[in-house]
Amino acid sequence: TTSSFTTGAEEYVSTIDSKIVLINGLTLTQLMVDHNVGVSSVASYEIKKNRLRLLFRIIKGIFLSLRRLRAIVYKVPGVEILRA
Repeated sequence: TTSSFTTGAEEYVSTIDSKIVLINGLTLTQLMVDHNVGVSSVASYEIKKNRLRLLFRIIKGIFLSLRRLRAIVYKVPGVEILRA
């Protein structure tokens, strides 16, 4: 189907002995793309990712966020910061 199945259809399939797989529109589309059925490539691009650089950026962002948070907390009256 191009949409999704009713609850009744899903319940019926779960009660019968025959093995029936209900495939909705989204799943069908993904299967078609994965197995090149009814689709063709127009262009292809190579994408490379430097995982170490990405990890460094994430850690740096977390560190900067923590520094900003600490600066904000120090300015809040009545808030005491415990140091280890």
